[in-house]
Amino acid sequence: MTDVPEASPTGKRRSSPPENHLSKVLSDGGSSEAVPDAKRLRRDAGQKPWMEPLSSAEECELTRFLSTEYQPSPGSPRRVIHFCEIGTSNYNTISHAVFPLADGSFSSCSTGNYHYYKKWHRWMREPAENIYGLAVDVIPWVLQELPQHSNLNLANVAMVGVPRGRDVHEASPAEEDRRGEQPGSLPTGKTEKAPQCSATDHEASYVVALEKYSKPATVYFVPKDKIVELEKSWRTGCACSLHQRAKCWTCYHTGQLATACASVNQRPSYFYGRLQRLGIVDAESSKTVPAVSYTQLLAVYNVQRPELLQLDCEGLDFDIMRSVRRHCLTYGPEARPKQIVFEGTSGRRYVEEATELIRQFLQLGYVLEFDPFYDGDDEVEDEEKTGVRNISLILDGLTVSQ
Repeated sequence: MTDVPEASPTGKRRSSPPENHLSKVLSDGGSSEAVPDAKRLRRDAGQKPWMEPLSSAEECELTRFLSTEYQPSPGSPRRVIHFCEIGTSNYNTISHAVFPLADGSFSSCSTGNYHYYKKWHRWMREPAENIYGLAVDVIPWVLQELPQHSNLNLANVAMVGVPRGRDVHEASPAEEDRRGEQPGSLPTGKTEKAPQCSATDHEASYVVALEKYSKPATVYFVPKDKIVELEKSWRTGCACSLHQRAKCWTCYHTGQLATACASVNQRPSYFYGRLQRLGIVDAESSKTVPAVSYTQLLAVYNVQRPELLQLDCEGLDFDIMRSVRRHCLTYGPEARPKQIVFEGTSGRRYVEEATELIRQFLQLGYVLEFDPFYDGDDEVEDEEKTGVRNISLILDGLTVSQ
């Protein structure tokens, strides 16, 4: 894959991390050789609770995790894929960054994703034919608007995780059945290069897996026809129905957010509050859908791990991260993605929960790529949370791709 021409990423807005050595070097156009590797990032960690060096007890947990012998159980998934994006969109995604559109071009909206991720993942520079990915979303038409490629599997299913306070080792009956009630691990795998199963074979196995593993969940979403109506003014220049304004950015941005803000078993307060302020709460719909865990999702596709895991699950990122941790504890070090990116937010309770998760993943051998929070984020009242914060965990020892 050739470098995508520089362009300003558009679409789904995410917060930028506070300036740090890593982001400053890249923004100044510095060489990637100047960017610290994971070990340097670990040494340079500050004294904030989420960035403090491992304690003796935490070091012991990490040593125990890395030294335990994990015996593979029958039927364990063995494939390694390049990326898994849980909670995708029709713009600004990893899929857009690595797979071409129908006309052979690459979407300019994901230029930022491409240049950010390629520093850690050499495969991002490979031709699309050599990249294998999995995109997951609960809304089918969102998946249909992604770049279509034989190496990109699309999973139209809801994801659920482990609620805070629940024993992370507690497996569902379906997972115990799949593992034959024998905890095990996955042998070291190679990134999948062979053609994947046919669409027909995949559809059959996918349906069977859903019947075996899934449980019902409620998804809250804005139907596509209402999103089209919200975006119409900006796209065509006509007056919007809400404000009677031509080229109405407010309505357009609401439509863009609606595309990416479908949520499972809860409503994201930011987006639902926006609907309330605009007086269009009735634009939201809900329906019952099948839902699976992280382990169950990977089992459907016979995947050991993705190299890059990105979550954007509108309030469920923490639950799913606990599910990812359970997967790693069950299957051992070889089940760890090389990088995990998920969403946090400001607010005392949210920063506290994110810190808890970060510390748990440090005990699996990860380090923080950068300080995800701004000064004072952990002092903001929960109901006054100010914005989304991206949290990036890098597997210790991973070095910047030259």
